[in-house]
Order: sequence, then C-alpha cells, then structure tokens
Amino acid sequence: MKKIKNIINFIYSRLGNKIKGSVFLIIIVSLIANILAIILPLFQKNIIDAIVKSNLENGLIFIFLISGLTISLIYIIESLLLEKLFRNLKGRIQYELLTSITRQSNKIIDQRGPGAYMTGLFGNSEQIAMLLKKNYFSMIIGIIVSLFALIISAKWTLTFPLLIVGSYILIFSIIKITNKIHISNFNKARELVFETNPKVLEFIENKRSISGYGNILKLENRIYKLFEERDNYFKKASYASIFGNSSIVAIKNIVLTIFFILSMFQIQKGNLELSAFIAILSYFPIVFKPIDSIQEIYSNINKFEMFYKRIEDNLLKKPKLDLPENNKIKISNCSFSYSNTEIIENLNLEINKKIGLVGLSGEGKSTILKMIFGEISPLRGYVEFGNKDVRNIHKPFVYSSIRYYSQEMEIFDEDLNFNVTLGKIGLSKNEYMEKLKNYEAQLFKLIKKIKTMKEPLNLKNLDYEYINMIYEIFNINDCYVEKENLLYEIIEKIKDNKINVSFVAEILFSRDYYILEKYENIIKELELEKLGNRKLGQRGKKISGGEKNRVCMARFLLPEHNGPFIIDEPFTSLDAISEEKNLKILKEYIKNKNGIIISHKINIIKELADEIIVIDKGKIIEKGTHNELIQNQKLYSKIHKNFVKMKNV
Repeated sequence: MKKIKNIINFIYSRLGNKIKGSVFLIIIVSLIANILAIILPLFQKNIIDAIVKSNLENGLIFIFLISGLTISLIYIIESLLLEKLFRNLKGRIQYELLTSITRQSNKIIDQRGPGAYMTGLFGNSEQIAMLLKKNYFSMIIGIIVSLFALIISAKWTLTFPLLIVGSYILIFSIIKITNKIHISNFNKARELVFETNPKVLEFIENKRSISGYGNILKLENRIYKLFEERDNYFKKASYASIFGNSSIVAIKNIVLTIFFILSMFQIQKGNLELSAFIAILSYFPIVFKPIDSIQEIYSNINKFEMFYKRIEDNLLKKPKLDLPENNKIKISNCSFSYSNTEIIENLNLEINKKIGLVGLSGEGKSTILKMIFGEISPLRGYVEFGNKDVRNIHKPFVYSSIRYYSQEMEIFDEDLNFNVTLGKIGLSKNEYMEKLKNYEAQLFKLIKKIKTMKEPLNLKNLDYEYINMIYEIFNINDCYVEKENLLYEIIEKIKDNKINVSFVAEILFSRDYYILEKYENIIKELELEKLGNRKLGQRGKKISGGEKNRVCMARFLLPEHNGPFIIDEPFTSLDAISEEKNLKILKEYIKNKNGIIISHKINIIKELADEIIVIDKGKIIEKGTHNELIQNQKLYSKIHKNFVKMKNV
C-alpha cells in the first residue's frame, strides 16, 4: 500500500490544477462503464427469455441499444481523457528534469555526459507517464464488478465460478514469476542503454580520429557488443512478458472451452437455461478483467520504482533561499580530498582584488572553483559569498553573480547576438540605467512590504506583481510541486535577513537586459562582426576555435553588474597576436572588478592579477606580485622560466 501511495502522491502532485478535473471525470466514466458492463448481460438474458416466450417488448430492445451505444461512447471519452493525463504528466516530468539542470548538481551529466541525461529525460519521463495510459479507477471498480458477476452466475451454475477461481490461482503464479524475470532483465537493459548511448555519441563525434588513427572494425565491434548485450536483456524481458501474456490467454481459452463443454451437458439435462449460458459468456471477459488489472498494476508498480530511481536525484529539490549581502568572496580554513588524498589543506583566501592562482596541474585550482560555486562541499571550513555560506545561496543567483569565463566553450546553434546575449533585450545606456533604477525601486518596495507583513502571513496582502517578482528572484516555476509553501518560506527568509537591494537588483536586471552600446563595442573590439546573423553550428562547429573563444569572452564581458569574476584558462585557442590583443581588451573591462584568474600562461597572470598566489600540494606557498615572486626564486620563478623557455621555442 505504501508503494501505491507514493505513486499516487508523485503523479497527483505533478498534474496541473486544470488537469486534475479530468481525474474526477475518469472516475465517473469508469463507474458508469462498469455498471453498464454488469447490466448489459442481464438485458441480454431477459431479451432471449422474452423471445422464447414470444412476448418481446420494443422498449427492452431500445434500452439495450442505448446502453450499448453509451458504453461505446464512454470508452472513447475514457481513452481521450487518459491520453490527456499522459501528455500532461510526461510534459511536467520533462520540464522538471530540464529545470533541475540549471538549479542543482547532476550526477548523470557529470559522470555519463549530456547524452545519457537526455536519453533519461525523454525515455524515463515517457515510461512513467505511460502508467497513466491505463484507467486504474476502472480496474478497481472492475474487480468489484467481477465479484458481482460471479455471484450472479453462481445462481445459474456453480461450474463457472469454480473454474474461474482455479484459473485465478494458476494465473497469479505465472504473473509473479514472469513479471520478476521481465523487470530484472528490462532494468539491466535500460542500464546498458545509458551506458551505450554516450559511447555511440562519442563514436559519431570522434569519427575523424577513429578513421585516421584507430582500427575501425575493432572500435565498431566494441559498440556492437554493447548493442548485443543490451538487446539480449531486452529479448529476455520480452520473452518473459510474451510467455506470461500468452499463457494467460491460453488458460482463458482452456477455461472457456471446458465451460462450454460442461454447459452443453447441463443445458441438455435441463440444469442450465440457454439464456443464462449466453449471459455467462458475456460475463466471461468481465470476470477475467481483474487478472489483467492486477497484472497491469503489479507490473506498473515495479516499472515505476525502476524509472523513479533513475530520475529521483534529478527531480527538483527545495532551493536554497539565502541571498548574498555583498559581492565579496571569502574562503575560510577549507580542506578537500579525493580518494583519501588531500587536494586542498586549510586554505584561507579573500577575493578583494584580482588574484592570480598559479600551480602545477592537479594542485587543486579547479577544486577551489567548485567550492566557490558551492558545487562541492569542503571537508572542513566554508566558503562565504556576501557573508553567506555559498552552499545556502540560491544556485542560479550564484552563477548570475559570479561571472565565469571558462576554458570549456559553450556555443549554441544560433546567431552571434543570441550566443552573446542569450536572448536578452538590448537597451540604450540611458534606458538601461533608468529602467534599472525603476526595477530597484520596485524591489525595494517589495522587500519593505514583506518586512512589514504580520504573522500569520497572508499572501492576499501581496500583489500578483510582487509574487511574480519573488518567483523571478528564485527562479521558481510551476515545476515546483509545493510552490505556494515555498513562497511562504521565501517571505519568512526575506523578513529575517538583510537584503542588499542594489546588488540583487543589478544581478536580476542583467538576466533580462543589456546595454546596446556596450554590446556593439565588444563585438567591434573582438572583431566578431563578420559572424553576422548566421548560425554558429552545434557546439560552434561552423566557426574556428579562436572565434568560439571570443564569442564566449563577449558573453562574459556583457553583463552590467559589479559581481566578482572567475577567469579559467582563457585564450586556449588563440594565436599569440590575437591573444595579446584580447588580453588588453579583457584587462580594460575588468580593471575595476575583483576576481580570480587561473592560467598556465604566466603572461596572462602577470598582466591581469594584482596579487599572485602559488599553490603546491594543496597549500599556499607563495604570495605577492609578479616581480616579488620572481625575486623569491621558488616555485613561481621555476614555472615562469619554463614558460619563457617554451614561448621562445
């Protein structure tokens, strides 16, 4: 019962309020259909008896006809309503899984890649939604109706109910065994789908390397073996399902045949009326309906558990609701280890200037970035952003506030404008500042209104416009199943905490708008005009590596807010001349901002950083300006000498 309750809670909480009315209609339709199913055979018997006695009334025929037409119409309505529920639930789950990508960490993407997650997003959501293709209300009512059918038929003959009870025992045994085999093999097959699909995608994307450097037949066979293993499990699952279903059909046919033979003897002896026999034949599919229903319910419970486990970690969780009070980042006594090896040890760092992080590969620089974004938790210590533990700050707000210029270039198959602005609206500088001022004033009113709200909180005291503004701040959409409860929590959080209205307004406003003059200057300075309105290709396949780099740099430079920045290995695809030119542009745009620069290129660190920190074995071993560290003749000096040597080569 607990499993069934969990399924009902999961599904019902994700159906839209408008669609929930369809559930009530399905209950009504199911009730009417099953009542008619039990009544129609009785009409049949009465009509046959009346014909035998030559006193058939037209009214009886008319009622029987209307009942038959009604039940046919009800089945059509039922199918349409179930399809509506299926489409709604499938869309809601997909929307929720897509929404969660930008709001919380995702193990599937981190470990198996986007291809595996996309397979699950569409496949698992459809499989769970498919459970609504069956009318469970009709199944439950059908079980009750079948009992009535057995009781009615027992008045005419005991042969029929005894045969049905015996067949039920046999069928249940088959269902239990075959379903267990089916679920086990199907689950293994689906796991292999997740393993195989990313490898196929990798094979397709790396076809040039395979053709040029690999043994094509050998590498193809690796994929084929995965196909064979996957399909073998699917085959076993299908065979178990087919055997179970065909066995049930065979038992039904055998029972029907035995009943027919025994009934003929009873009719011949006068122990069973012909009309009763015909009525019982009409009840035959009704009394076996619970078998199909129980088999379906049992199978679907197992399927739900299997598919739910795959998406459980990626369903939307309650968001963190803190907001930073300022734009300062502070790392306090942080330590972190991988596989019992300490990567970071008691790190203390305040990002109050432009800091360059330098160290050999594998010395924890990437780990520091993940801790700053709250993507991983230190074993000891904590990272603060705006006087708040970054792990408790709403994740999209962290990403919006801390601008990130990554070595991994993300390009959309859209034109240049979309790739840089991500669909934001361009305004002149005067319009932008005026509109920002108005937005800030509106946000100030909202915060003031919330802080003066009295307990118990009443949402009716908040205008619809203000409620939407709260949802916008925390990126709350209809995918959150407890949206209204979440609203109460947010209001309580705002009441109890200090909110830096100017900083929050700057960040939120920059999500939707950009300054046209700034955009045009960036595009011109980075020499991106030639890309024009053409699409850049999936992952930027239609442009060069250097152009990808500059497009991502333009996106990084565009937002107009005073949040900190992180620059991680910039200019990886640029030639020396382009690098020097873009380095000057980057330096100009970040001159009044604080942040972190990570690069193996010492010239970039020297040019951009106010202070350089050298990390070795998880600890800060040097700190100072470029010239100071060169004079120290320690690790930084060695790294610099190697860099100069390689550059000269």
